[in-house]
Amino acid sequence: MECGEYHKANIYNFYYVEEMKVFVYGLGNNFTRCIGWIKANYEVVGLIDGALEKQGKIIAGFEVLSPEEICDLDYDAILVTPNQSYEITNRLVALGVQRDDILYLNDVMKINVAEGKLRVIFRLIGGLGDNLINLNYLWYFKDYFGDKVEIILETDEKRRISSELVEGFNCVKEYVICDEDDSSYETKCDLYIRIIRYPEILFSKMEKIAAICPPLVDYVFTCEKFRLFNLRYFERGIVPDGGSCLQEEIYGKKRIQQPDIDEIFGIDEDFKCDIEVEESLLKGTSLKAGGFITIHRGCDPKYYSENGSKLWPIEYYNELISYIKKDYPMFPIVLIGAPHEDTNGKINADIDLVGKTSSKAWMALLKYSKLHIDTEGGNVHLRHAFHGGKSVVLFGPTSDRFFGYSENINIRTNACPYPCEWATLDWIKKCIREEDDFVCMNSITPNMVFESVQGLL
Repeated sequence: MECGEYHKANIYNFYYVEEMKVFVYGLGNNFTRCIGWIKANYEVVGLIDGALEKQGKIIAGFEVLSPEEICDLDYDAILVTPNQSYEITNRLVALGVQRDDILYLNDVMKINVAEGKLRVIFRLIGGLGDNLINLNYLWYFKDYFGDKVEIILETDEKRRISSELVEGFNCVKEYVICDEDDSSYETKCDLYIRIIRYPEILFSKMEKIAAICPPLVDYVFTCEKFRLFNLRYFERGIVPDGGSCLQEEIYGKKRIQQPDIDEIFGIDEDFKCDIEVEESLLKGTSLKAGGFITIHRGCDPKYYSENGSKLWPIEYYNELISYIKKDYPMFPIVLIGAPHEDTNGKINADIDLVGKTSSKAWMALLKYSKLHIDTEGGNVHLRHAFHGGKSVVLFGPTSDRFFGYSENINIRTNACPYPCEWATLDWIKKCIREEDDFVCMNSITPNMVFESVQGLL
């Protein structure tokens, strides 16, 4: 048998050859740094090193062999990892290895990558509204960088997103539910971005990115520069959302535009989604499109409490409902929400569907209602994404100028002149002006809201 007899294909014609069997020669720094990438792209069948002290040892599950043993081995190629490879090449050739069967790590990590694609993982870590906005950002990202990138979406179980929502943005190739694993970036992707408010670059293979999609190099640098000058917005543990809201509001940007650093993508108020929500999903509820009003009272379960700062008083809901029923009895009032938002019948809606609907039915209710009444939150973003129509949105501790959409009726009084979102760590449960006890929301009267309802109905 001649050394290299099992060679399948010349690597210089391929960036990646499925199941190519390689022996890795050289176990120094390059090997340690890149073994994850090597295993992700090749079938490693053994290790070789010229140093006597390494031969015979077990490393990465393999017994390290000497170069002289190479002619008795079954392989497709020898992958040489040291940068200085001239002497190693001569030694292998002298032992009978064909030159075409010798690969060099620095080369194979670059060769023909311009014909390949970049795996870009986005880790979404927010609530429903955040995730909708960031899915929209992903659509713009994909549209801007085109076919050179493949987008993989990651969330953990708590932040699981409905598959219908993910599919509706038509930019995600894969959606993975998993725990964060910082040690596995190199084997999973070429670029890893975590995002709640702004994109944060956690890992990048810049040489490969430069070879495949040069404009993405500039974008990565732009994101990293923004982070360096705004470190406070990327801190974990204390949530600096309030400060970032104020900064974006000064620049005249809305929440949906916030991920667009330096306005590179040109994100506007419209969601770029194509989510099919059939009217037939209303079947069984006796409701018809445009013939009912949806109401919601709640917020993210992580911050939910019955009297939270973002919530309108239950008695105000009931007073408003009484006005609507009196003047517009033809529109049934439908209460929607997640299980943790159940008010146990305290809100006098005609139909209480809190915690009782599938994700698809929930979407249908939001899309096809005549009007939606809510406090600022994920449902308002969802209805806007569906182009479902106008909502009456009540704002207290969050900014109507930043979170509000132009087509909606956004109500906020001057009883408390400044939004206090994240001014304190417990802002969602305790009024920063203790003597006023959530005056921002309590000052929005049912009469004020009903006047807006009348204007729309």
